[in-house]
Amino acid sequence: MHETAKHIIQNIGYLVEKYGYMLNGGRVYYMRRTQPPFFIPMVYEYHTATEDDEFLLSMLGAMEKVLAGHSS
Repeated sequence: MHETAKHIIQNIGYLVEKYGYMLNGGRVYYMRRTQPPFFIPMVYEYHTATEDDEFLLSMLGAMEKVLAGHSS
């Protein structure tokens, strides 16, 4: 189950890197919608469960974009 969670988080991270925020979904008509800031807690919970430091480092850029988007 950890692998499934990892891949879901990686997919969300990709969308954050590409569009700058966490989309409501993976469709074009969701481009003007966003999700509450759950991405960083998802990464945190996954890292707490797996202690996968490499994964955590790979998500830093996306987490920074999410944080910047909700801080401005």
